[in-house]
Order: sequence, then structure tokens, then C-alpha cells
Amino acid sequence: MIRYFFALLAGTIAASTSVLFIKASTIPPGYLGSLRLLFAALLFLVPARVDYQKRLAGDPTNRVSIKTILRYAAIPGLLLGFHFITWNMAARMTLAANASLIVNMIPLVMPLLAFVLYRQSLAPREAVGSALALGGILVLGAGSVELNPAYLAGDLMALFSMTFFASYLILAKGATHLPLLTYLVGVYLVGSLTAFMGGVLLDGPFELRYLQSPEILYALGLALGPTMMGHTFMNLAMRHLPSQVVSIAQLTQFMWASFFAWILFREIPSWAFIPAALLVLAGGFLSISAHWRPRRGRQGQRIIKHSCRVRASQ
Repeated sequence: MIRYFFALLAGTIAASTSVLFIKASTIPPGYLGSLRLLFAALLFLVPARVDYQKRLAGDPTNRVSIKTILRYAAIPGLLLGFHFITWNMAARMTLAANASLIVNMIPLVMPLLAFVLYRQSLAPREAVGSALALGGILVLGAGSVELNPAYLAGDLMALFSMTFFASYLILAKGATHLPLLTYLVGVYLVGSLTAFMGGVLLDGPFELRYLQSPEILYALGLALGPTMMGHTFMNLAMRHLPSQVVSIAQLTQFMWASFFAWILFREIPSWAFIPAALLVLAGGFLSISAHWRPRRGRQGQRIIKHSCRVRASQ
């Protein structure tokens, strides 16, 4: 189980680099989201095929039809496409601090989604941990977020983006019977098509300059890091860890983004960074501890056991 926590950590760090590529690119939001998802899906085709063939060799009953893949990947793909369109728009319409704060507030909506979809509720320590972590984000916002009517549209766009992201992510719990890479190829392809259609409606025809350097490099960077590592590891973690733990982990993105900004641009974080980071980390550890059950295995190791496993049926 520990490996899934490390996967979640790696995915969160990778996802935190997305704002750097988005800010650097001039590709319209819909087309940028479409390209990053298309590249990720294409690059995953061969690994997904190899993994699928291995599963079939081990058990021929593991065969999955395209219809089944689309059945479970279509809605998450649509939500992911909407998330990328609205997130790319928000990142350019409001301050980076505002957008990052709002889009990472998914612990506010994740409990509701978990209850509606899977009848899961928060443990007491998990609720307290969530409050601590969100308090840290509010402390961070007090030092960097600017309340300005000029940014209202961008702030609302970030709110929509957060809701789409949380909804797409939690649906991974309902597709645990599908191979992860096979599922994600379907999700990324549907998301790419959704974002492309959004680009056509919002920004007009696709332009060939989007495939030229350096724009193509920014889209490829988004595919390799934030998508193939970030979103893939987050979906893996969502399959095996409590949904609220996964959502709280997203609150740490501001720490990694600040670290990269310091390394690349020598940006010094605001005074609120340290207390905010401490609160988020304390809330995260408290939430994880709600699902930590010391138990002796055959070799006497402590193992993690959590009570929010989801039984998915085809």
C-alpha cells in the first residue's frame, strides 16, 4: 500500500509543473488541452497493448471490448476535457495564485461526490485533517490571493475546473476492473476530442502554428509530465487509496510549484508559505492516519488497511 502513497506523491509533483507550460504557451486553451491528451494517449498505446496482452496470457477471461472501455471512459474523458479547457482559461484570466488556490480546493467537493457515488463518508480524523489542510490553503491565500472584480470571471472558471477535475478523478474508483493504461488511453482520447471541440467553438479553426516549435514542445511537456506522470499516478492512487486522501494531496501542489519557481526563477515565496505548508502537511498526515490500522502480517510488518474499497462490477 505504501507504494501507492509514493505514486500519489510523484503524481502530485508532476502535476504541479503544468502551470509553467500553460503560462509559456500561446495555444488556445481547448487546443492545448487536446494536444496534451492526444500525445499522452498515443504514447501510452504500446505500453497499454503490452500490458493488456500479458493479462490475457494469464487469464483469457480478462478480455475487454472497446464498448466496455468507452462505457467507463466516456464520462471521465468528457469531464477531463472540460477541466483542461476551463483550467487553461482560468490560468490566463486570473492571477496564478487565485487559480492555483481555487482549482486545488477539491477536498470541499470530494466528500459529497464520494457519498453520492459510493456511499462513502469521512472518518472523524479525516474530517479534521481536511479542515486543517484547507485552513493552510486559506492562510496561503491571505498572503497572495487578490480579490478583484477584474479577476472574477477567471476565479469562477477555476471553480468550474476544480469541480470537473474532482468528478473525473473519483470515477476512477468505478473502473478498477479495467487495466489502468487501457482505461486511461480511452479517457485521454475522449478528453482530447472534447477539448478539441471546445477549441473549435471558442477559438476558431485549428492553426498549423500550434504544431511548430516552441508551442509543440510545451504541449509535449504537458503530456509527458503533468499528464502521463501526474494524472496517471493520481488515477492509480485513486484506485487504491481513500478519495479524500488523494484530494488532500493535491493541496501540496503549491509547495512543489513554489520550489520549482525558486529553482528556475529565484522567486521567493510569501510569508504565508511556511505556516500554510505546515498546516497542509499536518492535515494530510492526520487524514492518512484515519486509515492506518496497525496489524501484524506473517513477517510481523505493519500494514495499511483502509475501509473505503469499492466493489466495481462490469
